[in-house]
Amino acid sequence: MKLIQVDETLFHEGWKIFQQHQDKRYLLTDRISFAIMRKLSIDTALAFDKHFRQAGFHLLPDRPV
Repeated sequence: MKLIQVDETLFHEGWKIFQQHQDKRYLLTDRISFAIMRKLSIDTALAFDKHFRQAGFHLLPDRPV
């Protein structure tokens, strides 16, 4: 596991996603995670949060809970 420190650039990328998708109820932490995942070319998340799937990521486990 690698920890990523959220710097000003990543925060602003997350905020930009917020502004582009105001119709979604994503938390800012989700949006910052999306920015980090895109920056690192990560397409799969270990998450139970449907927002990651809505944002175009694959989820593990790959079934609704």
